[in-house]
Amino acid sequence: MIIHFADGRLGNQLFQYAFLKTIAKDKEKIITCNMDKFLEVIDCNDDNFKNFHLGKYQRFFIKISIGKFLIFLSQVKLTGYIKQNRSNTSALPFYTEKKGVFPIKFIETNFFQSEMFLNPAKFKIEIKKNYLDSANKIFEKIGNGFNKVFVHIRRGDYLFEEYLGEIGIDLPKSYYFKAMNLIRKYIEAPFFIFLSDDPSFVECCFQKEKNKYISRNNMAVDLALMSLCEYGIVSNSSFSWWGAYLMKNKKKVIFPKYWYGWKQKIESHVGIQPSWAEVIDIEE
Repeated sequence: MIIHFADGRLGNQLFQYAFLKTIAKDKEKIITCNMDKFLEVIDCNDDNFKNFHLGKYQRFFIKISIGKFLIFLSQVKLTGYIKQNRSNTSALPFYTEKKGVFPIKFIETNFFQSEMFLNPAKFKIEIKKNYLDSANKIFEKIGNGFNKVFVHIRRGDYLFEEYLGEIGIDLPKSYYFKAMNLIRKYIEAPFFIFLSDDPSFVECCFQKEKNKYISRNNMAVDLALMSLCEYGIVSNSSFSWWGAYLMKNKKKVIFPKYWYGWKQKIESHVGIQPSWAEVIDIEE
């Protein structure tokens, strides 16, 4: 049995589920809490996966009390324990594992944001049909004469997020313009599907772009829209990472170099850019 207290938004929970399934043995039970966003959007049909819906204070109590107890059990080698190791200097992401006497593993809360942590043969993730239907209706209105390219722009809390002493990890407009120009050199008739938590910013910055659609849908429909594209421009966000991963026929996907650390030219998430991505530098 695997026990994990999930955290984060939809993109992070997708990483957590995929990692848990990767390390699980065949038919091993996985017990989690706080995976509500994941189950709202994803049709996983997994009998071996059980998520408990808990309130804010219940989650805090469970994490502090049961979490500490499970760590204690691992320290006396009764149960197993897995912890992700973070390092900006390591060449590859990695985790450490302690074995226990009993077949129970406690996975310390983290996000496991790298394809190196994942084995696609061991998990299946499908967006729920109603969200895909909504995305397909939007594509029908755009028509078939274009190559559809998603552009994910994360702002919101990123404007105030601090990394290595600097405020703001949101990517500059120059990154998106550079990536869009690279796409234009690669394909004809691009149609840009903009997805953002700040559609007004997109409207202002990309008003000269004629062939575009600016989404004001919920995150589930936005994820479905990304999955239906063949080309994509990813922000430094796990949400668009998974939008790109779930593309049925990915032909070219552009990722930013350094992730959160683009201002300092320091990689914040070693190994987060997948093998199938084209990674470009960011110039302010």
